[in-house]
Amino acid sequence: MPPRAIALVPGVWRMPTFGKNLINSFAFVEPDGSVTLIDAGLRGATRRLVAALASIGVQPEAVSRIIATHAHSDHI
Repeated sequence: MPPRAIALVPGVWRMPTFGKNLINSFAFVEPDGSVTLIDAGLRGATRRLVAALASIGVQPEAVSRIIATHAHSDHI
């Protein structure tokens, strides 16, 4: 199983949502605890995203924004 969240720089995490690292989401954790989620992965990625956030001590309710950087026919 791939790691739930990989620290890239302080406050920025990569979270594999499909395969080992085929599709990734990114979390930007602000000093005030709010979180911006970049890309949300495929349908069904929610469980992995919630687990990844929990592994870095973030509750899903802390996500204040979701930014989709691009769209595909199967996910955004």
